[in-house]
Amino acid sequence: MRDLVIMKRAENAIYKVAQYRASQSFPETGEKFIHEIIDFWLEYASLKISHPLRKSEILAKHHYSCIVFKDNWVIAFKYSDKEFRVYRFVWGGKLI
Repeated sequence: MRDLVIMKRAENAIYKVAQYRASQSFPETGEKFIHEIIDFWLEYASLKISHPLRKSEILAKHHYSCIVFKDNWVIAFKYSDKEFRVYRFVWGGKLI
């Protein structure tokens, strides 16, 4: 299994989204969101599949591969045999 590494920029983005969600409803929703996204990343880190580079010009220039979480969130990452490194966590609407 690959090690999951979350870069600071992605970590900050997740916490901002979690704080916003917690402020809009119950505080537990922020924590739940964090756990869901980390579980999602751990699942992808354990898979031995190859991912194409992102077609978005913004992310492609950094040679990121991407996956989508809950139809709206784009996760930009790089991977090797040993690591699954998450660089960005972006609202999909910002990439258009």
